Amino acid sequence: MAGMLLAGVITALLPGSTGIPADKKVVGYFPYYRMSQLPYIHFENVTHVSYWSLDADRNGNLIALDSYTYGLPAVVSTVHGAGKKVSVCVGGWLTDDYFSAIANSSSARANFINQLLSYCLNNSLDGVDLDWEPVADSDVPAYGTLIRELHAALAPYGLLLSAAVMAEHYDVTASSADYLDWIAVMAYDMNYLHADHSTYSDTVAAMTFWAQSGIDKSKLLLGVPFFGLDEGWINALAYFEIVARFNPTPNINNIGGYGFNGIDLIKAKTDYSL
Repeated sequence: MAGMLLAGVITALLPGSTGIPADKKVVGYFPYYRMSQLPYIHFENVTHVSYWSLDADRNGNLIALDSYTYGLPAVVSTVHGAGKKVSVCVGGWLTDDYFSAIANSSSARANFINQLLSYCLNNSLDGVDLDWEPVADSDVPAYGTLIRELHAALAPYGLLLSAAVMAEHYDVTASSADYLDWIAVMAYDMNYLHADHSTYSDTVAAMTFWAQSGIDKSKLLLGVPFFGLDEGWINALAYFEIVARFNPTPNINNIGGYGFNGIDLIKAKTDYSL
């Protein structure tokens, strides 16, 4: 997971943009391995941050890399200092093994939920973001149970609960969505192994798919990539690295073999989201 989720604002993490409307969200995923960039991010241009990412074992015990734990206090203090909220993200790609085991076991769910609640309260976090990838069709009902039970534990403390979902697979049902504050549609990493992994037409396809899910569209956030991929998805570069290396003009979305979203494309996607 590396990207931005936006609902109705034009840009993010860049200086000089206008204020975000009160009824819109801009959620930035900040990975632990980008800690050196923390002082340079303009958090005034987001509403929420998801700090990526914790793991867990099949019994629901949380697992954090030392570098993640080390960076957590700085991320929380920096985001809160900007007047924004920060959630702990759990999961990422190929986390279906432990998520499936947890969701399908009442004891593992209870352990997982209790540990997440304690983690949030002990670290001054504002909520939990679930990133189960991929979710098998057979696991969708169990995922709904996990979401409902986690919401019941977090809500009394005013903590947020959100989930990232695949671009064209119903990871959560409309009834489960009632317990989520937002759903982040990952409209990137599409067109498997092709550099142009998040085109405008991909956005339309992904958001049209989720708009037909029965979920309130106001809960659906459009995911856009702040990174580029090369052909075969062998290498990735953050957008700031692409700018430093290639200096693309705003209308360019593929350069040096990397497919990414330039400024003009991000604006067009935002207009579509609105």
